[in-house]
Amino acid sequence: MITSSAPGRCGILGNPTDGYGGTVISSSLAERATVTLTPASGPGVTLEICGYREALVPGEGLRLEGGFTDVAKAVFIRYPAALQGAPFHLQAETTVPIQAGLAGSTTMLIAILGAVLHLLEIRLHPYRIAEIAREIEFN
Repeated sequence: MITSSAPGRCGILGNPTDGYGGTVISSSLAERATVTLTPASGPGVTLEICGYREALVPGEGLRLEGGFTDVAKAVFIRYPAALQGAPFHLQAETTVPIQAGLAGSTTMLIAILGAVLHLLEIRLHPYRIAEIAREIEFN
């Protein structure tokens, strides 16, 4: 079993200029996104994010459809090797209020990215992880 979590974020000054190359002063929150990867017996990967469930079928593409599972799919588009190993179940929950301006989707993305990097045994500096998360979210 692999567990990863990330805190929510509150932009105190400058938010949302950070998305456009500006400067921001932020603070992390007690609210967190938590992701758990557990081995699965069936083929492929099952995503369960905030109660939304989707099975990823081996060999089919990862189509982003605007739903809750897109955050995980975006990480797998960046790291497709994670889907080529043993099947697993990805369960993600968050206490960050959705669409409250507290970086909930970024928090979820970073928690999922952390679990996937651990699964693939990729060790990166936290600044590099932040840059990869920004690239995934931007693209």
